[in-house]
Amino acid sequence: MTTYNDTQTFPAEGVFLSTAAAALVVIDAGAGEVAVAADRGDGTFVDIPESPFTADSVFHLEIASGRWRFTPTGGAEYSFETRLA
Repeated sequence: MTTYNDTQTFPAEGVFLSTAAAALVVIDAGAGEVAVAADRGDGTFVDIPESPFTADSVFHLEIASGRWRFTPTGGAEYSFETRLA
């Protein structure tokens, strides 16, 4: 599983298919935090509930038809993994 320590948007362009399975998100907050936001469809991002995450967390994120931005600060890291098959 790839670990990120910088801002990433998934997918980089467009949105996930409406049939996309949930993604696995792993937050390693350390002394920092990770904000997770959804694109409203016009390039404006809105934080999801409980974001930013300031504690270590593992959860599934329903990604179908969406585009997601992850922004870590303070040395936090995260992983975002989608099912390929």
